[in-house]
Amino acid sequence: MRSYFGLLVVIVFATSLWSRLEAQEPSKADLKQKIDALIQKLDDETFQIREDAEKAIGELGETALEAVTKAAQSTSAEVKQRAGRILRKLREESVGLRHIGLVKRDDLRGACTLASSADGKFQYAAAWQTNTIVALRRDPATGSLTHLQSVSDPEKLRGVVCVRISPSGKLALGVSFGSKTVTLFSRDPEKGTLTIAHAAGPELAPGVSMQWPIDGVFSPDEKHVYAIDDRGGAVVAFAIADNHLNWLQFSQGRDGCFEGARALAMCPDGKTVLVGGTRAGTLCALDRNAETGRVEVRQVLRDGEDKVNSLAGVHGIVTSPDGKFAYTAAGRFQGDQAVAAFRIGDDGKLSLVREFICDQSDLVKFQGGNNIFVSGDGKSVFACGTVSRSLACFRRDPASGDLSFLTTIRDDAQTGVGPDTGPADVDVSADGRFVYVTLEQDGAISIFERTVKK
Repeated sequence: MRSYFGLLVVIVFATSLWSRLEAQEPSKADLKQKIDALIQKLDDETFQIREDAEKAIGELGETALEAVTKAAQSTSAEVKQRAGRILRKLREESVGLRHIGLVKRDDLRGACTLASSADGKFQYAAAWQTNTIVALRRDPATGSLTHLQSVSDPEKLRGVVCVRISPSGKLALGVSFGSKTVTLFSRDPEKGTLTIAHAAGPELAPGVSMQWPIDGVFSPDEKHVYAIDDRGGAVVAFAIADNHLNWLQFSQGRDGCFEGARALAMCPDGKTVLVGGTRAGTLCALDRNAETGRVEVRQVLRDGEDKVNSLAGVHGIVTSPDGKFAYTAAGRFQGDQAVAAFRIGDDGKLSLVREFICDQSDLVKFQGGNNIFVSGDGKSVFACGTVSRSLACFRRDPASGDLSFLTTIRDDAQTGVGPDTGPADVDVSADGRFVYVTLEQDGAISIFERTVKK
């Protein structure tokens, strides 16, 4: 009886407490009504009321984001201006990036691509001006980078613009447009050091040569390597055997679809390879035969067709962690200044989800679209604007693959570096705490801490 009475008291107390908490916490309807009332005050006749309303909305944070976004399109100039300021503030706060450091070295001049080891202990950068791949050790607690090794070889790594780490961490890859080679490295997973094992190119076979290899990728099973050749307009396939690259295929696709190939990505399941043709204005989906390593064109999306207008000058491609979506950035040397999202259907076909073209959408201050990256949690996308010296930041919906533009980070106060820096590639640590950006013109890697949990 006493136990029953005690339980009854607990239930009554908990119910009373919950009721009081509900009374303190405004409902969604009440909150919406409050936000709408504040937005109306943005156009009040009294200046101080307008000021107070703007401040109050800003303090509400992301809960006001949807309403403020609509208010920014108001026909009232006053509401539009004030809502625009609030919107920029809320978006910047949503990104939550704080600049915490800069690694600048002579051998990082021309630093383009970044790659990190799966264990998060090491970071690698390919620097084309110094013919060097720079290895750095990463502190998981602070995010800081310290120099570990510089691998330089003017014969094999002249103009190296790409570095990749294999899934097992036992191999690495370098692609160099100057020496026209694809170089395979053996890698010590514990020490993080690289050793050149073999280089293929320029001549692959009589009458078959690489002209301007620019990017490369491992297959998930580490049996094959794929590279793209800009001037050759081709995808080049190699088999890996005993730390040696054996040439398999030099495919130019169909109807010049690989012309100016600059962007390359491998889907996580290893069944699909994605290639972007800068001059062709294409995004191509290729079938990959896991046994033979050969690829065949499955689909070609072209700029200006099927409502797609963001592929001219495509320069970067990345897939989502689940392999269901792909994202592109364009404009590094020509074409659109754009970021786009595509769905990869169950049939392997690509379809447009959304595209952002600079100054024709929310996307602003973005020129020279280069590499693009999806965070490991799938909730953020970052795109490098090399010409505008900016990093475009998006929120991503993992379920739909859709993107929402947040802001572009570009000035000294936000990045901690000078004006003559061109973000070329971006990488996020496996734990999602730190963001690394290569600064091609400045010969540096900029480090950010993510202050907002995603």
